[in-house]
Amino acid sequence: MILPEPVKLMHEFTFKFIPQISYASTSTELSDKSRFEYFSRVVPPDNFQAQAMADLVKQLNWRYASTLAVEGEYGEKGISSFISIAANLGICIAVSEKVSRNAKSDDFDRIIEHLSSKPQARVVVMFVDEDNVRKLLQASIKANKTNHFIWVASDSWGAKVYPVRDQEFAAVNAITVLPHRTNLDDFDRYYKSLRPRLKQKDEYCNNTGTNYFMASPTQQQLQFQQQQPHSFEDELIVNCRNIWFREFWSQHNKCEFDKTAYGAKVNTKTSNTCDGSEKIQFEQEGLVPFVVDAVYAIAHAIDNMIREKCKDVPFNDCEEIQPAPMGYELLKHIHNVSFVGRQNTSIRFNKDGDAYGFYNIYQYQYLEDKQKYDYVPIGTWKERLDLQAENLRWDTGEMPRSICSDPCPVGHVRNYQDQCCWSCVKCREDAYVHNDTCMVCDPGWAPNDLKNGCDKLTPEVIDWLSPWALVPIIFSSIGILFTLFTTAVFIKYNRTPVIMASGRELCYVLLSGILSCYAMSFIILARPTVQNCA
Repeated sequence: MILPEPVKLMHEFTFKFIPQISYASTSTELSDKSRFEYFSRVVPPDNFQAQAMADLVKQLNWRYASTLAVEGEYGEKGISSFISIAANLGICIAVSEKVSRNAKSDDFDRIIEHLSSKPQARVVVMFVDEDNVRKLLQASIKANKTNHFIWVASDSWGAKVYPVRDQEFAAVNAITVLPHRTNLDDFDRYYKSLRPRLKQKDEYCNNTGTNYFMASPTQQQLQFQQQQPHSFEDELIVNCRNIWFREFWSQHNKCEFDKTAYGAKVNTKTSNTCDGSEKIQFEQEGLVPFVVDAVYAIAHAIDNMIREKCKDVPFNDCEEIQPAPMGYELLKHIHNVSFVGRQNTSIRFNKDGDAYGFYNIYQYQYLEDKQKYDYVPIGTWKERLDLQAENLRWDTGEMPRSICSDPCPVGHVRNYQDQCCWSCVKCREDAYVHNDTCMVCDPGWAPNDLKNGCDKLTPEVIDWLSPWALVPIIFSSIGILFTLFTTAVFIKYNRTPVIMASGRELCYVLLSGILSCYAMSFIILARPTVQNCA
């Protein structure tokens, strides 16, 4: 069974062992195999998208960001996955806000004010639906914050025009993530070739609901074709299979079909009658390739199961598939399929039945050469980020910063307020920094220039012939000579009344001290040894 958003039906289908493949459901809740054993999907779950957004924020060196989630499983689970991944990458969350799906303008004014309370956190990671994205941008314009925030948005914004219409300048610099998708040209050609049954009861559709080509009709169909009030181009197809196609055609082209079984009677209630010549104007929905891949995944699984059970036995004669195999057997083959999908990407499932993530990353820019705003591809994410930084453009000309605190200067340690916010404290001159702690060097060691370790001190000895040594040596030598001369005079006239009256013993002590002071200059200037330093 192929479903778009199947959460509400999962329990019943799981109970009945019916395998399902979704082409649109991205909820991480559906990866829980204890609850949704028979569920698979060809689109990646939101946790892959959260990983892509976290890798992007880290790659751009943004370490301080705020988050905004729309109320409900999509927004809350997506942001929860992002916060968990961001914590492992060293990214801090400044503000976490949640917005209800029916939020008023006052609510968005409050959200912008709260986000602005942490001005260092310029990056805002968003899992928000497109209606609320539009209201958020309007609130940022009202608060004059259009150049402050850098929006990093999920696929609900993606590359859509509606969220930014008439307020493009407020979205400039925004980065968005979108599952990789390409238009299928052959689907467009097929869909444009479809034409409705002009009769409600059309016996020329073979009573089987099978479409037929108007370019090569049977004789009956040719006769029927000639009876129509319009002619078909080559390879136009009458859509006999889809019973609602007539109703769609009528509503899309604002016309009505002839309600008689036969003939060409015009409905008198309207002057605009559907004759099949109308053209279908449409733009291919982004999920079309995933719908095709989901169908192919089931087809490959069934084909592989038949080949395994029947081997060379023709299908109609194969008793192994009569009655049809149980759902768990088909589920096993679904999980083992591997093929190249319509977008030229590998389609395979992990153990949880999820497709692997492949995302395109865009930046919303003003293109001066084209004089318009547009989404510009800047990279991809396929299990790892491949960012083309040269395609990034910023209205200020330089990469915006989103960090709480700058790195501390050399010789300073961080005084943390939280994981990403701190103040810087200077260490003492003889200390170095180790693990954000000031450490004092051992004796004989001194901090290096980077203050991240200690270097052993090399003794420096003054050269005897340097001016710094010669000047004190000369003065000390002269002082020593005068002291020795004075001492000699005292010794020669030691017993004279003058010497004896001057305090002979005390004078000898003073002369010895003066001589030692002059001699100390030679000891200080000599190379340090254990003896002269003792």
